[in-house]
Amino acid sequence: MALFQRRKSILSLSLMQQLSFMKRLATLLEANYSMKEALHVLKFNKTFHHVAETILARLSNGDTLDHILRQIQFHPQFITHVHYGLLRGHLSDGIIQAITFIDKQHRLKQHFLKTIRYPLVLIFGFLIMLYFIQMYIYPNFLQLFQTAHQTPDLIETAIFSVSLLFHIVQIVIVLLILFIILTFLIYKKVTPDQLMTILLRLPIAFRLTRLHTSFFFAHHLKNLLDAQYSMKEAFTLIHNQERSSILNQTMIELLANLNDGETLYQCLAIQPFFSERLSYIFQNYEAQTLIRSSLDIYMTETIEDVTNTIEKSIHLIQPIIFTIIALSIVLIYLSLLMPMVEMMNTL
Repeated sequence: MALFQRRKSILSLSLMQQLSFMKRLATLLEANYSMKEALHVLKFNKTFHHVAETILARLSNGDTLDHILRQIQFHPQFITHVHYGLLRGHLSDGIIQAITFIDKQHRLKQHFLKTIRYPLVLIFGFLIMLYFIQMYIYPNFLQLFQTAHQTPDLIETAIFSVSLLFHIVQIVIVLLILFIILTFLIYKKVTPDQLMTILLRLPIAFRLTRLHTSFFFAHHLKNLLDAQYSMKEAFTLIHNQERSSILNQTMIELLANLNDGETLYQCLAIQPFFSERLSYIFQNYEAQTLIRSSLDIYMTETIEDVTNTIEKSIHLIQPIIFTIIALSIVLIYLSLLMPMVEMMNTL
């Protein structure tokens, strides 16, 4: 067991290491190296030695590259693009497309984390301060006023408000933990069809899932149309590639409707997990060239919309968080300073 875990850790690369490995592999393939020669070159790098050696060994046993990448837990986009690259005979192009997509995704994630880093640090520091005040400082003040048999109304209000905020934060944290656990358990246990039924009853989760499903359907379809597959062949390949997912279940229903004689636009329009904007592309265009360019525009606009929505949400939430923290700090200071003022007045 220990040997297996050690072997798994040797083959595990971080996302940035995966990007570096695949960039070097694509560069060598574009320089007319064979796959075997390219992997032998990558073996000279200490970081990539074991991964390159493993891929070489499994390729010799007849495994395909996309299947090997899945086994050694590479990013799903590498697996998908390598699969489609092998299908159309342009592996290096598929790898480059995956690198471009993952790089954009990574930069968007880093921008989001950079934007929320300061508010999160501020909230975390405030919660620590609130905890110590609630647990250690307020009990001593309350004991002091109980001895004096009087508590000023302003101080009582401040202490009550801060205590209420503390308990609300506790409840929110517990509910959030329970929500995460339940979501994880439900996602692991239910079938895609059951998950789709649940999501249809949750408006926000449904909209996010529909956006995700529509984007990746457009992404996969464009790659396959670029490889000169027919529309139905592309749908079948997407269905075979996306196993045990909402997109897979949607493709099953879409293919069944196509076999019943419905038009492509009608099949897409009745699918709740495909956006109206995506369906509209197939209502107005029939030539694959126009569909491919429209899908490319749709994906670009989707990424821009998601980026703008995240930034707008953060810009809206930040002032609210800062205002709540500022008011809480004022109440805390009042509750700490006013007793001292009262005591000085009694001297």
